[in-house]
Amino acid sequence: MMKRVLFVVAAVSICALATGAQAEYPEKPIKLVVPFAAGGGSDSMARIFQRVIKDKDLLNGQPIVIVNVDGAGGMIGARQVKDAEPDGYTYLQIRVSLVNNQAMGSTDLGIEDFVSGAVTARGMTGAGHVIVGCHAHGSRRP
Repeated sequence: MMKRVLFVVAAVSICALATGAQAEYPEKPIKLVVPFAAGGGSDSMARIFQRVIKDKDLLNGQPIVIVNVDGAGGMIGARQVKDAEPDGYTYLQIRVSLVNNQAMGSTDLGIEDFVSGAVTARGMTGAGHVIVGCHAHGSRRP
């Protein structure tokens, strides 16, 4: 488990660096949208991720703020992140439901609308990867 968490930390750091190094990043809290209700598996994984980042002080003292946005099979939260300002401070925890919903034609959102950050877990069957994705369109900080 710890290896996975450290991999996530490294991958998110790379994603943050890809946003363009100017001032020390982050300069403000990072919002992680979990597109499911609090208390479930996705929320639990996000909170483990949040705790490790905080315990290791990997974000210059800035916190990760988890925001649960439940509804429409994760699409309400995904849409919020897609429509957020692309400043590198809003991330989405994506589950396989994003791909499934697009394949079924129930949404126009897809994995291609987000920049991959890290694989944080795998389902018991090897499917259902949970990834942290930063907002599409570059997620570039000004």
